[in-house]
Amino acid sequence: MIKVVLEQLVKEQQRSDAAERHSRRWNLRLYGKKETPGENIREVIMKLFVALAPEDKEKLDFLVDTVHRVGVVRDNSIRPVIIQFTMRAFRNKIWKVSRDNKTLREKKLFLKEDLTQADRMERNRLWPIVEEARKQGKRAGFRGPHAYIEGKKVTR
Repeated sequence: MIKVVLEQLVKEQQRSDAAERHSRRWNLRLYGKKETPGENIREVIMKLFVALAPEDKEKLDFLVDTVHRVGVVRDNSIRPVIIQFTMRAFRNKIWKVSRDNKTLREKKLFLKEDLTQADRMERNRLWPIVEEARKQGKRAGFRGPHAYIEGKKVTR
């Protein structure tokens, strides 16, 4: 009986993780943007996105849903910003153009995927394998919580 209940609990946890992962696919996180008193972080993000995708300037109000900082204000830390989009296609476009963007690099700003805690832990676990593959000159990276080397999924 206990075994059956535990199996059901594991299945429900997996379903919950999948639902959370799906909802986070609409988001990106911005790291490195210092906080200023009285800032309107949505305006700051909109200006940044105009620089990344000037052709979408007129539609930005409709393409970006919510923007807010995460966590508690602390003296020496910069809180990340979560940006939720209304269209995944636009989110993916911003994600793609941000990767090699000179402006972001100069300002020391980084856009990253909004991963669940479980996915972050899995990436951290697989990072040494990906890092070693890259040192060997292989194409290696992540898609969600999964690592890929030369197009093949890594299992440990």
